[in-house]
Amino acid sequence: MRLPGSEEVRSPDDLESFEIVAAGNYHVRVDEVDDSFTKARDAMYVRLEVLAGDHADQVGKFHRERVPVSGKGVKRAVKLAMATGLITPQDLGRELDLDFQATVGRQLCVKLIDHSYTSDKTGKEVQTTQVDYLGFYALTDPEAKDVPLDRQLAAMVLGNVPAAAEKGANGNGRKSPPGRVEQPSDDWSQV
Repeated sequence: MRLPGSEEVRSPDDLESFEIVAAGNYHVRVDEVDDSFTKARDAMYVRLEVLAGDHADQVGKFHRERVPVSGKGVKRAVKLAMATGLITPQDLGRELDLDFQATVGRQLCVKLIDHSYTSDKTGKEVQTTQVDYLGFYALTDPEAKDVPLDRQLAAMVLGNVPAAAEKGANGNGRKSPPGRVEQPSDDWSQV
């Protein structure tokens, strides 16, 4: 059986590593949600597939993001729920009981930033990226207006996405659209 891509595994260390998506703005799809919480783990892990973005060579890569579901970090989970359409602004201000599995397959935009941490296993500093604190955006969010989109895939959510007249290749060689479907401005200070 042929294993395309197996040439990238050059040592046993490569089997424990993961892809690092370069810092930038991306159009992504929720690929998987691991919300099997334990007392020691009060976060879910969301795997995002890059559909388009600032760096065309990142298309097809997967980013894994830890999203806290309690304490101060719960704002990130609420922002993710808003960006994927799981909730609306009218749902804010009360305790939420959400099924994040319902976000699998949904599209959104994210802002990835450089991040470093010290590994508990090796004690070495690890360089990676993570979603900016509240860097989850609906495709229609004004904050995501400059994020290059995969027009075909975005059209599945937004309807017809106009051809671009501006710079910004989206990974499929097409240009990013100049704007998004407008939505009412939301007051994020409550999130």
